[in-house]
Amino acid sequence: MTADTLPGSGRKAWTMVDRDHVIRFTCWLAAGIFALLAGLLVPSRDADLAAFCLSALSFLFGVWLFWFHGGKRITAAGIWGFGFALFVGFAGLYNVLTPTWSARGLTAALTVAYFGQVFMWGLFWSQPASEASQQRWRADPIVLRWGIVTSSVVLILSCLAAGRFPPDTPFLEASAFVSVVLLSASLLLHRGGALGAWRLILSASAFLIYAVFVFSGFGRLLLGTLGLALSVILSKQFPGRVLKAVILLASVPALLIFARTRVEFTASLNPDQSSSTTGFESVVGVLSSFSELLSRREEIPLGHGSTFWAAGVSMVPRGLWPEKPDGFGAVLVPYLSPGLVGTGHSDAALSHGEWLFDFGVAGLVVMVPVLGWVVRMTDRWLQTVNSRAISTRRRLIALAAATILASGLPDLLWGGSFTYVSRAAPRLLILGVLLIGSRFDLGRTQVEHAHRVEETTPRHPALSS
Repeated sequence: MTADTLPGSGRKAWTMVDRDHVIRFTCWLAAGIFALLAGLLVPSRDADLAAFCLSALSFLFGVWLFWFHGGKRITAAGIWGFGFALFVGFAGLYNVLTPTWSARGLTAALTVAYFGQVFMWGLFWSQPASEASQQRWRADPIVLRWGIVTSSVVLILSCLAAGRFPPDTPFLEASAFVSVVLLSASLLLHRGGALGAWRLILSASAFLIYAVFVFSGFGRLLLGTLGLALSVILSKQFPGRVLKAVILLASVPALLIFARTRVEFTASLNPDQSSSTTGFESVVGVLSSFSELLSRREEIPLGHGSTFWAAGVSMVPRGLWPEKPDGFGAVLVPYLSPGLVGTGHSDAALSHGEWLFDFGVAGLVVMVPVLGWVVRMTDRWLQTVNSRAISTRRRLIALAAATILASGLPDLLWGGSFTYVSRAAPRLLILGVLLIGSRFDLGRTQVEHAHRVEETTPRHPALSS
């Protein structure tokens, strides 16, 4: 909540908001400090107790951020909080409570992650503006019809291509991902705003088509981010925080199903797979990898921003640039999994690990304002496109683009900039191609121009009453 959401305006409103925010911020900080002190008060189990308390706090803070930020609206900051609860909170609890996992420096890693997250929220992620404007929107049925037809064609072509080409074919997964998001937006944001069963069924069917015919089995986070993207769109239709409650409750069985299917998938590729494999390795292992990097920071040379440069040029085909730098995941292999060098294996160590790898401990400090600002700007754009009437194809595509950027933030948290950019950039490029292609419909362009003129033309009070 910001000052403009309170009755009236002025200094009193801002004072109330600032006071409430400071109280919440202080409480979360105090809880983290208390967790560290509790570990010191129990010398025999100082590391385990502190790690357990910080993990539980990280989980609660992430869920709290997802639930409260934006009210009924699913925001970029809320999505980041959801990912934080999973990859830091749940991962920390799993590491502490599972004897087979023993991450060195876990308490230090959790301390950095937790307090960094609290400061990001406290400094940059104030509550979004009033939701009243979010509920009064209009959608042009002609624009939505174009979105349905175009996305359906792209999805069909992507499925056909998936049956004939390898899963790593450039833009194949991105095309299917974009088509599902665009189709769902066109189906669910229709005039009147009432949810119809058949619209939900078609949107869910598109998701299942992607999962069955396009998803290769690697990168389960792809399914999670696509589900979050559809949730961002659906959040405009559900009353209160019903959808958020559904997501939190459904995440438990979804995580178990993903773990089980992962074990079965990897077993089909490796018959000698260890019986101790649980399917949670890629979820909980990122925190362990960050802990390892933090413990060995004096042994590992600094990257000096090389992994961010690799993310920036990720779209350049390696066939045109054989010496193209490797992404953060590939760079980590010699240090975290030396036995897998040359096998194509890639590790992940949270976004925190990337900032540590490139800039040392100072990078962890700089990370707070940079990532805080990135998430804040993403959320502002998402809120802006959600508050506009979908009167043109450009606005529909902008809504899909903002949704894709926001829903992909768990990629950034989990694997760093290369994972995020290499997945989001092809999707945005495809949306750009669709936008350019839509401009060749001159007749429709004239109609959309008339809509824009109508929206920007002031109306006489007598005519608008």
